[in-house]
Amino acid sequence: MLVRRIDHVQLAMPAGGEDRARAFYTGLRAAGVAVGEDEPLPGYRRVYVDDPFGNRIELLEPASAG
Repeated sequence: MLVRRIDHVQLAMPAGGEDRARAFYTGLRAAGVAVGEDEPLPGYRRVYVDDPFGNRIELLEPASAG
């Protein structure tokens, strides 16, 4: 099967992995990766990064988390 385009990718993590994931994504800023703000999405914290190929990766979590 030839993949011609990807519209959405969702990542999941094991239960209890939220703190490790949060530390990883916080480390992106520390590593010099530009983190952009996006339009507000009620009930969520939402930012994005661009991968080296120009793909926009959206990162969001419920506002009540952490």
